Amino acid sequence: ITRQNGISNGNSSTKTYLPDGTLVNSDTTVTSGTSNAINSNNTLLLRKKFAKKGRTISSTITLGYNESTSNSFQYTDQLTYVNKIITKDSLIDRDSKRTGNSTNYSANVSYTEPITKKSLLEFNAYLSRSISNSSKKVYDFNNGSHSYDALNTKLTNEYNSDYIYSGGGLNFRGNEKKYTYSVGASLQEATLAGENISVNTKLNQSFSDILPSAMYQYNFSQTNNINFNYI
Repeated sequence: ITRQNGISNGNSSTKTYLPDGTLVNSDTTVTSGTSNAINSNNTLLLRKKFAKKGRTISSTITLGYNESTSNSFQYTDQLTYVNKIITKDSLIDRDSKRTGNSTNYSANVSYTEPITKKSLLEFNAYLSRSISNSSKKVYDFNNGSHSYDALNTKLTNEYNSDYIYSGGGLNFRGNEKKYTYSVGASLQEATLAGENISVNTKLNQSFSDILPSAMYQYNFSQTNNINFNYI
């Protein structure tokens, strides 16, 4: 588990002049912000060998979690001049709050079964899921209430998503003195469900594929070989 904390502050000012030295515009910006994050990642590896040579089963399970929050403030005053007279005063005075969290987990299992002394079948399956939530709310300064409570809907965004990826496959692998080879196929499926809460829209997508694969490697020596792959 790791924790991250940050504090930032900044201020800047710029002025723009025409070639003759006439002031065109100037702006002053003051910013500040804080951020916090927690990250956790865990992996479990399981493996077993059976009495029969070449027969194995293994599995990897992972779990990850991330949570973050941040607050930022921006004050920008931009002045536009014509003949040294202020003709426009653009003011940005806003406070932003951002929160987000995501959970990711996956699991896979692989089983090998020897067919002959130099060949085996490999079965594999996997599942992965990622769930995330993100919220960014921006508030402009309200002169009436003298506080940052005027929601800026153009800059505010809230989004949730759920992505699932799964599949499995079968491979036949052979290992001869001068060459190795494998042929197989796998099935992949994925679904994505998302919702943009800010604009009240939903997204749902899914796909599935059958993917054949093949590999051949010829060894001329211990250091020289040639490979052919089809994926």
